[in-house]
Amino acid sequence: MDVFAEYKVMVRDLKRENTIFFGDKIVLIDLDSCRISESEYKEIRIWNRNQFLNLFVDLCMHCKSYSSHYGKEINQLFTFNEDSLCITNDVSKQLVKYKRVIDYIKR
Repeated sequence: MDVFAEYKVMVRDLKRENTIFFGDKIVLIDLDSCRISESEYKEIRIWNRNQFLNLFVDLCMHCKSYSSHYGKEINQLFTFNEDSLCITNDVSKQLVKYKRVIDYIKR
């Protein structure tokens, strides 16, 4: 997402239907809704990261082990500081004590 921001590209249409899962990877496809923006880098970066986080929330909420009363926990997990340099680091800090994401959610 940061690379897109560097090129002033705002990412749109990130959703479960536009992803392919391969092993431990998520491949984004059908990014035809991306647009070049005149906005500032920081604004685009925040937008792109929020779109990416929304994708993860959607993926978690539609996994086999999800229950509707876990929405608050999932949103908490994928909340990040806008000045943060790495979403992965933010999420991994929260998950360090748990073997699986669902263990964090059910805590």
